[in-house]
Amino acid sequence: MNDQEIKNRYYAFERQGKREEGIAFLEEYIQKADGEVSAELLAHTGNVILLYLGELEKGVGYFRRAIEKEPDNPDVYWTYFTDLEEITDKYPAMIDDAVLCLTKLIEYIRRFKPGRAGLKRAGKQYRYDESLLDAGKRTMNLAGRYNDLAVMYMKIPDYEKAQECVDQSLALQPGDDYAAQIKSEILAATGKEQEADPLEKAASGEEADAEKTIRPDETITHPLLRLADLVEKISGCYHSVPAETLAELNRLTGNEWAEGEYIEFCAEYWSRSTLEETVYALLHGGEYPDSAAERRAVRRLKRKMTLLRLLRVGKRT
Repeated sequence: MNDQEIKNRYYAFERQGKREEGIAFLEEYIQKADGEVSAELLAHTGNVILLYLGELEKGVGYFRRAIEKEPDNPDVYWTYFTDLEEITDKYPAMIDDAVLCLTKLIEYIRRFKPGRAGLKRAGKQYRYDESLLDAGKRTMNLAGRYNDLAVMYMKIPDYEKAQECVDQSLALQPGDDYAAQIKSEILAATGKEQEADPLEKAASGEEADAEKTIRPDETITHPLLRLADLVEKISGCYHSVPAETLAELNRLTGNEWAEGEYIEFCAEYWSRSTLEETVYALLHGGEYPDSAAERRAVRRLKRKMTLLRLLRVGKRT
């Protein structure tokens, strides 16, 4: 069987509500293949283990095997980083792996020539290449990876390297609000707020305005993070949700749901979706992301939540 056939077998288990059996199938196949397995399949297995089982050591092990097998494969680095982006909040030791992924992606993007000619390399075509096919997309992608790398350095914290990265991003896309906001927070953390240009100050001001809508007892928690915290809080609830929690969930989401509806989405949410996908669904009337545009929206949501977590830590220290 080729990689796609193996993945299709896994997805068949998933559609039947047997995700854990599907993951066991992947692991058994890899073990029997005795080293004759692609980097993509190793990365796919690591991805579903991290997303749905939360077994850090095992999932990371598959990704590291994939990198050892194909050290220049951008698909592996991108898949691994999208998992690490949230994991590094809980396990700071994994920041080094995230920095490696982003550094390799930046090197890859800089070597890539926009246009279809860029696909005609000796070797193979990667899925990641599709995001680099024209000069505009390539620039946006490169700026995005510099932003991601800046955030990782902020987590260490290494503000000097973080500022170098976000400056690279702003040089590529001078009007990027997200990069401006990152730089504003770096300058604030290093006591250099006066150096922020008007665009950066505006981005920081938007965040301050958002804070004004939060209740007094939530002064250090953005509504998005509060909603994520509540999802985690009731993820183990199977029969009832405290009345005050239910009221707060409805206030944050704009829903008028009964406790059973929240239990349906939040109880063991990780067996069906990521935290960000669950938050997205609660904010969109129970609809999980399906289209490419909706998945991009989840990606933006994940980035915003990552930065907000950094801001929350900064305000508490």
